Amino acid sequence: MYHNISICNPESVRGYPTPTGTVHVYSYPGIYSSHLWDAVAFFNQIHHYIDSPTDEDHQFQDIIQKMVLEFVKSYGSHVTPEEWLKYPNSVALINTNITLVDSYHKTKCKFWSANGLTDYAWVS
Repeated sequence: MYHNISICNPESVRGYPTPTGTVHVYSYPGIYSSHLWDAVAFFNQIHHYIDSPTDEDHQFQDIIQKMVLEFVKSYGSHVTPEEWLKYPNSVALINTNITLVDSYHKTKCKFWSANGLTDYAWVS
């Protein structure tokens, strides 16, 4: 299993990566990335959720589509970039490019784990 985090905008709110604009997926405006954002981008639906999608949003959409299609067409034997290791060995941070890291919010994840908070959260 490979793990990725969508970070559509290098700018951030309180240290967290965000899409380029407020996303209207639910009944409230969202400012953070989510697994759903990958699906929205993959199926060319960004324009339904951001008032004015930017070139950066479209670049993110292109990267997501290319990565998924390459993986599917290779029957799961090829991922881009090739250095991307299966989770938990690396995580891909995706915006207009792909950055591989060995962990994402490691300190916060350890805190949640050590204090039993993951019992109260949906963790994928």
